[in-house]
Amino acid sequence: MNIGFPSLRVDDSNPRHHLWCNNGTWWVHYTLHFGGRKRRIRRSLGTRAIDVAVQRRDDLLGQLACEGEPVPERRPRRIAPSGPAPLDGLHILSLRTGPTLLLAGHRSGLEA
Repeated sequence: MNIGFPSLRVDDSNPRHHLWCNNGTWWVHYTLHFGGRKRRIRRSLGTRAIDVAVQRRDDLLGQLACEGEPVPERRPRRIAPSGPAPLDGLHILSLRTGPTLLLAGHRSGLEA
């Protein structure tokens, strides 16, 4: 597991840097750099009070700058199979006479 360290740009004129409020709860966001890569992290600060959020943000970012944060490996992405996905045994055929459903080898459809 890699250890990432934050890259912080602090705007001293904005006391709420790295913070945003989502439905009343304050969150912090930052970018971790590790092994030539980077990952954007968002964490809830678990508070609705801005003064508590600022203190928790300062504590968290200070700790990360000193100790770093373990960055777990991401799971490999699954590659979707090419072509249309099967419909659990149902296949729809478009013919000039109209759509026909084939179900488990039996033919049934719109015609009587």
